[in-house]
Formats: sequence, C-alpha cells, structure tokens
Amino acid sequence: MNTIARIGSSLFVLVFLFLLVAPTPVRGDDRVETIRVVSTQWGESPQSAKPGDYGLPLLVTLRNEINETLYGITATLGLSRPLLNLTGGVASWAFYSTQVSAMQQFTVSFRLQILSNASLGVYSLPLNVSYYAGSKYEFGQVNNLAVSVPVLGNPILYVSANRTDIIGGLNNDVALTVNNTGMASMHNLQLSVSTQSPLVAVAQNLNWLSNELSANQSITLPLTLFAPQSQTVQTASLTLTAKYRDPIGVDKTETRTVSFSVRGLIQLRFVGLVTTPSEAQVGKALTLSGQLINSGSVTAKEVILRVLDSPPFTSAEANTVSLTDVAPGVLMPFSIRASVGQPATINQTYPLTIQVLYKNDRNVQEQSSTSLNVYVTNPLPSATGGQQGQRSSDLMGSSGLLLAAFGAVALVGGFFLGRLTKRRPIEEV
Repeated sequence: MNTIARIGSSLFVLVFLFLLVAPTPVRGDDRVETIRVVSTQWGESPQSAKPGDYGLPLLVTLRNEINETLYGITATLGLSRPLLNLTGGVASWAFYSTQVSAMQQFTVSFRLQILSNASLGVYSLPLNVSYYAGSKYEFGQVNNLAVSVPVLGNPILYVSANRTDIIGGLNNDVALTVNNTGMASMHNLQLSVSTQSPLVAVAQNLNWLSNELSANQSITLPLTLFAPQSQTVQTASLTLTAKYRDPIGVDKTETRTVSFSVRGLIQLRFVGLVTTPSEAQVGKALTLSGQLINSGSVTAKEVILRVLDSPPFTSAEANTVSLTDVAPGVLMPFSIRASVGQPATINQTYPLTIQVLYKNDRNVQEQSSTSLNVYVTNPLPSATGGQQGQRSSDLMGSSGLLLAAFGAVALVGGFFLGRLTKRRPIEEV
C-alpha cells in the first residue's frame, strides 16, 4: 500500500514539474485549416493579368475560422519565377493591423511583377499566416495555404476602318475590322454600332453576336454610311460598343470611336454627246462633241478628256482635251477626235470610250470613263478587189490603144485608095 502511494506521489511531482518547464505550444500545428483562402484576384477591381505586368496588386481574401479574435496578422507569400516581388525577390509580405473576429473575412495585398516570358496559366503559391490571439500574447501560425494565381492574359479591343473619308451625297461602303490584339479570348461578344450626325447608317442591322473572339483574331463588320453633300470638309464619327466576358469571368463593356472626313462630291457627266459624221467610216477620223457638267458640290481640278484605244477606235491627233477646272453646275463644251480602223465585222455598233481624269479637293487624281455606241460602216476595198480593178483598167487602156492604131491604118489606106481611084480615068483617056 505504501509502495503504491509512493509511486503515485512521484508521478504527480513529475507531471507538475513538466507543466512548469514545458513552453506554451504554437497555435496552428493542429489547426492547419483554421484560416482558409476564400478568393484571389488581380487589382482592386478584378482584372486579368498578363506577362510583363509590373506592380499589379494581388489581393488574397482569407477567413478566420479560429474561434478567437486575431491581432497583428502577417502574411508571407512564397514566390518563384515568373512571379516575383518588385525587386526580383522570392517572397512578399503583407500586414493586416485590424483585429479580425471569428468567421470574419479579411484581405491582404501583395504587389508583384510577372516576367514577360511567363506562360499563360494558373500558378499555385504557398502562403504562411502568423497572428496573435486571445490576450494578444498567444502566438499562432498557419503554413502552406495554397493560393491560386491566374495569369491568363488580357483581351485587347482594336477597331479600324478600311477608309478614312467618305463622300457626301453618296452611299459609302465601309468595312469595320474588330480585332482582339490581346493574349486572351473575349467570350459572349456582343457588338453594336451607333452614328453621330451628320453620319447616317443606311438601313441595316447594326448588332452582331459572336460566341468567342480568340486572341489575334478579327471580325469584319460591313456598313453603308451616308452624309449630306457639303462644300467644306467635315468630320463625322461612329461608336462601336463591345460587351464581352473576360478570361476570369468578369463582364466588361468597352467603346471605340472611328472618325471619318466627309468630303465634297465630284460628279462629272456628259450632256448632248454627238458624233460627226453620225456613222463612223473606216479609215476616216471621227469627231465627238458635247458638254461636260459637274453635278457635285466641289470643283474638279485639271480635267482631261482622252479617247481610249478600243478597236476599231484608236487614238488620233487631238484625241486629248484639257478643260482645266470644272466648277459645280458649270457646262463645259468640248470636241475630241478618234481614228476609225478596220473592225472585225463591218456595219456594226462598237463602243467608243472616253476617259475623264481630274484632281479632287485634296489634289489626288481620280478617274472615270463613259462609253458611247457608234455605228461603223463603209469598209475600205479589199486587196483582191483592187488588183482586179487594176487589171480591168489596164485591159481597157490596151484595147483603146489597139483601136486607135487600127483607125489610123484605115484612114491612111482610104486616103491612098482614093488617089488611085481618081488617077485611073485619066490614064484611060
């Protein structure tokens, strides 16, 4: 009995001494999951990160699942290439000084750089969190919390048009190109176009849908735009609105403006075209005359008319006429010539084409052309027919000479025969 009592006393003393000597245990060794990672995002407003970004804040939201209030929280994020701190180091620290009650969320922020050679993807980084709890003297730590860091790239919206100016008074075909020059796709893309006065989109659907616009791909939107005529250059614009979902699931809306110069209209046309003669004759010159009028809103400068070579019509002397400038509403008379060659088929209508060269209000040369149908007749004699005619003429000439010779011989013979006849009676007497 005494032996048992002594053993019990000895155990009590040993336990008491152990409790006095043993240190306070560090919290967290048996509470690895007591602080949880709730979410991760780049930027105060969620945005996608891309290789080459520098100083972009990474926000990590945590939840205190310890049944105590936490104080003096320090978070250490372990880094490795291509994710580094701003000086190129492999760790980043964040401090949260406000107390955090049980089950309350809190957010810590790390400013990082993403190397330009980083591959797109989701990186996992370790996070250690230390804190004080209870009476502020009880230290705890949670290690190796997994933080998922997405580096998915950004879609970049770029809009361009195939032309920078439109002509007032005409329907102008324009192609808008919507290009994603970024590294990530645009999902559920919705595009719409609106115009500002004086620009008008001619009756058409101005909304387009696309499930996805991948990186470095484009969509072409056909438009027909109209603006009133004007004697001065005006500026008109349209706005393209793009709504899409980015790689991290955030809905975004972006707008781009495309501007155009509305230029004056030059519209040259011919009035009262006539040909002299009315039917073209092969081998002869043909004169074309009439008037040129500019029914546009600005002056056509340095106007030149030219007959184009188009068989059977070919260039002739005076086949080019300079009319200098033709102002709006002015009738400008002209006369121009062409030569008529041998056509493939005679007695048939052929197009005679006149080219019009002029400079617009930007001193850029432009051109147009007009064709007039002309009847071609009276072919030249063929080579065979000419030779036959020449032979006939030669034969006729030879026959005439022979007849003249026979006539002379007959006349001389008659003269001598008469003299002989008169002498015969005298001899008889």
